Amino acid sequence: DGVRSTIESSLIPAFELSCKAMFEQIDSTFQKGMGEYVAAVQQQLETTHSNLSLTLR
Repeated sequence: DGVRSTIESSLIPAFELSCKAMFEQIDSTFQKGMGEYVAAVQQQLETTHSNLSLTLR
């Protein structure tokens, strides 16, 4: 019982906090990467659109 209560009071909360921090970092990195990807795709579309406009003139 002593070991179980120690695990429940110390180990599990620490593990939960570690997991929370890890997933927050994953989310932050994912959001940053998606923002960079969207910006790159948008730039490519604008470049392609501009080139197509010039070709059609």
